[in-house]
Parts: sequence; structure tokens; C-alpha cells
Amino acid sequence: MRTHSKAIKKRFIYAVKAMAKERYPDEREIDIIKSIGLAAPNYYRMVGTDNNYPTLDHCVMLCKKYKIATQWLLLGEGTMKVIQMPKGKIQVNDLLKLALSITGNGKAL
Repeated sequence: MRTHSKAIKKRFIYAVKAMAKERYPDEREIDIIKSIGLAAPNYYRMVGTDNNYPTLDHCVMLCKKYKIATQWLLLGEGTMKVIQMPKGKIQVNDLLKLALSITGNGKAL
């Protein structure tokens, strides 16, 4: 069971760092973790040791607030970000933008 917890923890930390670095450049890691109700010392202990893990509440809040796919976070399946289809008529440019957002401009997320 610890194997799953460690994998979730690894993806959780990756998502926080990715959101701070790529998707929300105005927010630092500390801002992101505070926005989901996680105390900074607890997060840094999680990053620094094998014994601390994110709670289910923190996982849910991260997924809801930053549109992280729960299936990716919990199971490691699919893409990190929730895929949102454009509303109304779909144009070729919309599909291209969606494809680029999924792949991270040619890189697998």
C-alpha cells in the first residue's frame, strides 16, 4: 500500500511544482499549497522526507482548484491536466490549441 502512497505523493509534488513553474507563473509553490489549505512546514517535510504524505482533502483541493485530473493524481493514468473541450462549434484552430495544451507544445506531460 505504501507504494501507491509514495506514487501519489510524487505526483502531488510534481503537480504543485508544475503549476508554480509553468501554468501559474505569478504564484510560487508556497502560494499554491496555502491556497489548498496545506501548511508550508508540512509541505516542505513532505518534499524532504519519505514519512509525510498529502491528505485526501489536499489532493481533492489541488485537483479542483488547479484542474488536475484525479485519475492522473491517484492512479497515474492519463494526463495531469483536465482536458476541456471548447464549447459550441469546434474549429480546427481550437483542436490544434487543445492538442498543444495536452502535449505541452510537443512534450508529454
